[in-house]
Amino acid sequence: MDGCPVDGFISDGFGSGEFTTGEVVRSGGLTWGQRWPWLDHYRPRPAREFADFRTVAEVPPGLDRAAVLAVLGTLVTRHEALRSSIHIGPDDEPVQVVHPPAAVRPAVLDEAVLSGTGGTGGTGGTGGTGGTESAEALFFRDHRHVADLTRPPAHLAVVERDGRPRRVLLSVDHLAADAWAGEILGTELRELLDAAAAHRTADVAEHPLQPIDAAVREREPAAARANAAALAYAERQLRSLPATLFPIGTPAPGRAAVQVDLRSPAVALALARLSRKLRVPAPVVSRLAFASCLALATGFAEVGLEVQSANRFDPEQTGLVSSQVQPILAAVAVDPAESLSALVDRAAGEAVRALRHSQGDHLARLALGVRIQHERGVRFHALPEFTYFRAPGVTPPPADPQEIRAALRRSVIDTFPAAEGHDRFRFQSGTFDADGTYVTVLANERLLDAGRARAFVLAYERALVSACTAPGTPLAAIAADVGLHAPVRPDGWIVAEHSWVDPAAVRRLLLDCPEVAAGAVFVVDGRLHGYVVPSGPGVTPSTVHTSLLGRLGGHPSAVTPAWYTLCVRAPADAASAAGWAGEGVLAEGDGRATISRPPRTRAEERLAGALARHGLADAALDACYLAAGGEPVRLPALLTDLRTDPAHPGLAHPDLDVRDFLGLARLSDLAARPADGRAD
Repeated sequence: MDGCPVDGFISDGFGSGEFTTGEVVRSGGLTWGQRWPWLDHYRPRPAREFADFRTVAEVPPGLDRAAVLAVLGTLVTRHEALRSSIHIGPDDEPVQVVHPPAAVRPAVLDEAVLSGTGGTGGTGGTGGTGGTESAEALFFRDHRHVADLTRPPAHLAVVERDGRPRRVLLSVDHLAADAWAGEILGTELRELLDAAAAHRTADVAEHPLQPIDAAVREREPAAARANAAALAYAERQLRSLPATLFPIGTPAPGRAAVQVDLRSPAVALALARLSRKLRVPAPVVSRLAFASCLALATGFAEVGLEVQSANRFDPEQTGLVSSQVQPILAAVAVDPAESLSALVDRAAGEAVRALRHSQGDHLARLALGVRIQHERGVRFHALPEFTYFRAPGVTPPPADPQEIRAALRRSVIDTFPAAEGHDRFRFQSGTFDADGTYVTVLANERLLDAGRARAFVLAYERALVSACTAPGTPLAAIAADVGLHAPVRPDGWIVAEHSWVDPAAVRRLLLDCPEVAAGAVFVVDGRLHGYVVPSGPGVTPSTVHTSLLGRLGGHPSAVTPAWYTLCVRAPADAASAAGWAGEGVLAEGDGRATISRPPRTRAEERLAGALARHGLADAALDACYLAAGGEPVRLPALLTDLRTDPAHPGLAHPDLDVRDFLGLARLSDLAARPADGRAD
């Protein structure tokens, strides 16, 4: 479906033309949780982090088209997120504009015509869409509602057959609905349909919290204090997390990935029992079990992970239809000799604090993370992602240890190839009904091959079950039982920045920097010391550091040196630190300072002008955008400026997007990219 009506689409639900100011009900800022998926919109669609939420609801007998459309109108009226568009306002801040419910027009689809099976109630035509593709597939393939922020993010349809409504389809951009909100929408939609069919009042909450009102609360003093505490917590984590838990091997584009799915009633029962017994939220128990498996699989005593949760921290927020995903980084120290129960008892308090501290401005944490990577001289690589979801109102029944052990027999595990082209380790778990917990591990095969990924999932299940049936079982014994073993640190590698580092890899990357004519890297007192012969004038420790930092991507075993010495020439004995120390020193330092300088090329002048118009004057062009002081919230306006400036058409490279400004690439390197494929 490309936006044009086709046979079987009685109405495509979008209409024509843009919305006008006369269609505005009210406007306001975005919540913290909305700002991250909003920024994600400015990535190319294949690279976006967030997918739209989709649901299908059966229409009860006795409802005609008008009644079903009235139900959808009620749903859209109740939740402003479904009828809000997003625009860039003053100071580059996003503004959400709420439109009247009529702005969201459900499509009406003739199932018989779309599927090519004929029928008596269609609008004519022969199924010109390709024959056998279902109405659902055609509808969900239409991405206009997740591509154009100036339109509401909800796309709804009524599927009819023989003139009667059969199903309702709902697709909502992640900006408007995370998994929790999606469950609310699905539950309310079915209840509204059932109530309409039974001619009764629907059992839905009155006056649910709206995103604009939630955003107002986040700007109050109490929320500001909580956000400051969350940023302070994030900074402590960012300064101590291992740069990666998977330093061995070289990432390759398109490398195979593996997915392991587990449906385990035993996990659901164990999480519920441990949560009640230990008085710890089930997501925290699950996260600590996951962290213990990470330690067992990687050999790291302290593991870092990114926690993704659909944050709902008070009763009123439970009814909020919006995106509230606000990731937080968390570190967990794991002793394989202790049991999971002991780990939970020791680490639960800190884990709960981490969850609470996820309630804050994620864009500010994102900027902080890049700046700390600049200071530490690392690139966080393949940080494991943890997600836990429990459907609203779903609580597994109480169970004793024998019932939990017996439930293991009902576990179902599947392993299959997955379409994941880059290094990623994602762990998702969720209890969607009282009968079981779904667990999914998705990993690039460089991180875990199929056998180790399966052992990882089994270790997670056994750790939770053992905590109920044999509470003192050491984690190491569980790993040995399922065949989960850690790799061995290669010879010659050192421990630096809490990770394993290959000095030879650092030297190769250093010599690849255009600022370096010759160089060497040595381990001095457990830290890396880089010696450099500059390739020309103007080279400083800072330009060498930022050039090397931008090359760490794809090299998980490399970090930057802690200290740089710029020398006049390379010594005859270039293989020893003593030989380099005897040469004349031009400059030295840690290279972490960001230093402003005037633009040197037309492309740098254009970029510097755009940066100045969006809050970053006198930028340190030899640093990355965020380390130079840029703010993520300004990036959509900045990119729009770069691509539409009539005085400098085509400044941005076709591939230049928000990802480039959120990473460690230097501004000068971004400016040097050809404009529209042409050299500057």
